Amino acid sequence: MIFRIIILSLLVSLSISSIAQENNKTRNLDSLIQKTVSKYQLPSLSLVVCKGDNIIYSKAYGLKQINAKDSVNIHSKYYWASVSKTFTATAIMILNEQGKFELDDQVINYYPEFKSLIKEGDFQPDSITIRHLLTHTSGLPMFSRPWLLTNKKNHLPIDESLKIGDKATLASTPGEKYKYSNMGMQVLGVLIERVSGLSYPEFIKQSIINPLKLNETTFTEVDNLTDTSLATLHTWNKKQEHLDVQRKHVYTNGSSSAGGLKMSPHDMSKWLIECLRIHKGQDSFIKKSTLIEMWSQHKEFQALGWDFDKVGEFWGLGPYVAKGGNLEWMSDSYIIIFPDKQIAVAICVNANSDGFDGKEGFAAQILKEAIKL
Repeated sequence: MIFRIIILSLLVSLSISSIAQENNKTRNLDSLIQKTVSKYQLPSLSLVVCKGDNIIYSKAYGLKQINAKDSVNIHSKYYWASVSKTFTATAIMILNEQGKFELDDQVINYYPEFKSLIKEGDFQPDSITIRHLLTHTSGLPMFSRPWLLTNKKNHLPIDESLKIGDKATLASTPGEKYKYSNMGMQVLGVLIERVSGLSYPEFIKQSIINPLKLNETTFTEVDNLTDTSLATLHTWNKKQEHLDVQRKHVYTNGSSSAGGLKMSPHDMSKWLIECLRIHKGQDSFIKKSTLIEMWSQHKEFQALGWDFDKVGEFWGLGPYVAKGGNLEWMSDSYIIIFPDKQIAVAICVNANSDGFDGKEGFAAQILKEAIKL
């Protein structure tokens, strides 16, 4: 009896010690984020950490808009910029599972007008495949015109917006070299619309958003100034050295498949957990085998619509997939998933910051602390 009491006491002590350690880690992370928000004059910062089926950290710090009283919270929508590409890639894989096309099919088979968007030159667009677009090896340029900013009168569909401006020049033979291309993701958006018969936002809504009950997520256009659910975008005023509210409309229909995601930290947690569940073997909007294909290396550090690292030395947790987002001068974001460890983390700020990126950037430092929780 005495032996049992001793064992029970030890277990209780270990449990209390473990809780205390976790609380210290959380407090340290909270302190680091608060110092970061202050140091870099950020309007706000959101962070979520998921392990397996659980959200172990989900917080948003700061204000929706500078010089205002309304604080952000985990239900405030942030602009995630190129993190949107993970949804576009997933939509392509859903259609692939449905037998609508093969990844090595040529783009012009489903989007004949695509050829007319390309200048005649040394490299031809006929051989560009869906896989080339997913891995950024199509040779297409980074941007098309118009891109992010627009006025109230310009809300064209993706295919119509691609027709505006100069024709694109291919930089290399399709499949030969890596060249990051937002235009390529716009083209994938057109393919999704042509094959599914739905608009890009509607297909994402029906295939991913509704099934996962992502009620604080949208790819449709929003007004950065009047939508109170948003963490308002900000730009850095170089002359006066302070942040200004971004007063232009951003991310129109035409760029939705490359960077139109508006999503709360709460919904981001749901999305990351569902990805971890699928990898563990629970089929959902796609099968595990499809996810594995999407998360495998295809060209240099590329997966299909994601970045990939099979070593992961910097983080020390083995292979990972990731995606960063930068809405030019207005926001920064990053998500990272360690499939084998069942860990996923996401960070987002509603203003562009020189201190965000790189191994010594504040995002990396916060993420390194976050994965210790």
